[in-house]
Amino acid sequence: MSKKKNKIIALIFLVVLIAMSFFKDNFTPDYLNSPEAFFLNPINHISRISTLQTHYPFWVMSFMYSLIFIIFPFYIIHLYFGNKTLSGFVVIILMVIFALIYLMIFANSSMLDKAIIPKINRYFHSPIITFFFLAAFTLTRSGNEKK
Repeated sequence: MSKKKNKIIALIFLVVLIAMSFFKDNFTPDYLNSPEAFFLNPINHISRISTLQTHYPFWVMSFMYSLIFIIFPFYIIHLYFGNKTLSGFVVIILMVIFALIYLMIFANSSMLDKAIIPKINRYFHSPIITFFFLAAFTLTRSGNEKK
């Protein structure tokens, strides 16, 4: 495909990613901001690991929703820049954030639940990181071309 078509497809993916970000309160395992995840509240005195069985549909949807915020930015960067190294870098960074979020959730720490998880969750499940990568890679590429 031509570079112009790739950029149009990347823009479509970006618009879909923006639209998907409006559903973070329905699918993310942040009980402070997601009513669907209230079962994770420590007042319920349940192990979060055990909820993988008791609330299986929620966790499947949550993981799938989070994967959208790894897969779509990968394709956006890959289509927009046509550079496997940059898109691979994006995937690695987002996979690390994904793993950290879920590890912190399963840690059952009220401090993490209140101080860190909501903040990371808001950024990860939004197009902000993708916009950052687009801006950073565009500036880097334009800086390299001028030399």
